[in-house]
Amino acid sequence: MESMNDIMIVRAKNIFLLLIVVLFFISCVRTDENFTRYNWLFHHKIYDEDFNPILFEVEVFRNDSVISFSENLSKEFSFPIERMDSILILTHNVTTPNMVTSELEDTIIVDTVLYDFKYMLNYPVLLIKSLADNVIMTLKCSEQSAVILETENFFEPISYSVCGYDIGDSIPYRLLSNIEDCYDQDCDGIVEATLKTDEDVMFHLVEEKYIYKIKKSGISKDEVDQLIHNLNQTFNVVPDTIRRDQTNYADEFIWNVNGMYVTLSIIDIRQKCLSKWGKAKQDCMARQYFQSLADQYADMPVEYILEYNNSVLQSVLKYKYDQKAYQLSEK
Repeated sequence: MESMNDIMIVRAKNIFLLLIVVLFFISCVRTDENFTRYNWLFHHKIYDEDFNPILFEVEVFRNDSVISFSENLSKEFSFPIERMDSILILTHNVTTPNMVTSELEDTIIVDTVLYDFKYMLNYPVLLIKSLADNVIMTLKCSEQSAVILETENFFEPISYSVCGYDIGDSIPYRLLSNIEDCYDQDCDGIVEATLKTDEDVMFHLVEEKYIYKIKKSGISKDEVDQLIHNLNQTFNVVPDTIRRDQTNYADEFIWNVNGMYVTLSIIDIRQKCLSKWGKAKQDCMARQYFQSLADQYADMPVEYILEYNNSVLQSVLKYKYDQKAYQLSEK
């Protein structure tokens, strides 16, 4: 006969298992509310013929459904989201031209993706990742003040910084020098600046204070092996490599994890100058200039440059900047 102690232990285990099931069910219900209570949008920008920016926010999820549009029928399609633990099964319509007739045709596509709801820079986002690659789509919430339940399906934030600075950090203007406007194909309103205490550290900044991209030059050859070792440990992956050849004047080591993209380039400066010399076929002055540069760097042929991007954080910074710029333009 079972002792009272054994019976109590069995009951405790059953209650514990029941509690886990109840908590899992509540979590699933609350996660479902993220889809039912809020719409999730893909934010992007195009430019008109006068190069004025036009903002587009395309609904991807609404009322627990996938939203797509048929250009062929000028009609919206809505398909219910299917969920399996950490995976979404998404059915949507895609309009493409026929390869032979060039007429528009609709095709129903089914994708299986990972997903996570997160607060990034205090902003609610939905992260979507294909099972086939490392690309993460960052969707913004229809309500910036939305209260969502965060999930832990695939996205694990990694702590990384360059000289103590991370993307999204705010940096005081007094710590910067060499501040000037620059072009960044990913985002408008970018300025470029260097750190006063270390001008080998360069930032791209949004609103002249939020770090959007970080580049570090002036790295010595003796530091490179330790730097690669530290990056391998931080990201726990073996980097992709691109080797130097006759058309490429840099060796590159690339760490690409969870939207974080770190590149260490080992650039043959002399070959870079000679490559530009070869392209300036009709410009004698340019050829002379690049030849003199190549001669100048003959005894110092290698430069080491680290560049850090984070697509998820950069997407949130773009949302915030574009929203402010749009509000100002409406006044």
